[in-house]
Amino acid sequence: MRNNYFLIGVVLTVATFLSAFALPEGGIGIKIRQENDGIFVIAEIVEGGPADVAKLIVGEEIKGVDGMSVGRNTLEQVVAMVRGPVDTEVLLTLAHPSYPNMRNVKLKRASLPAKFAVAN
Repeated sequence: MRNNYFLIGVVLTVATFLSAFALPEGGIGIKIRQENDGIFVIAEIVEGGPADVAKLIVGEEIKGVDGMSVGRNTLEQVVAMVRGPVDTEVLLTLAHPSYPNMRNVKLKRASLPAKFAVAN
């Protein structure tokens, strides 16, 4: 039993150590909305942010994040998948009626205004 307590102590110490050196969290400059049918869409794009620079479109459906489907996720889970450490990349799979096929867009996360830290 003593080893179990020691192991837990080590895990907690490592977690504390890693959180002390964690990179600041960033995003790509979008607000995400979940429609009544469960589809996730880009509701707003912050001017000058990574999504704006990459020419994302308000109304585009987010089908996947980093190669994983978002179909059965909650809005909070999708937002968490899109957000991450500043200067890391995220891959979005997007669909829109204006183009025939889904597209993949790789964006680099950045620091953003506080109003874009949460989803609507």
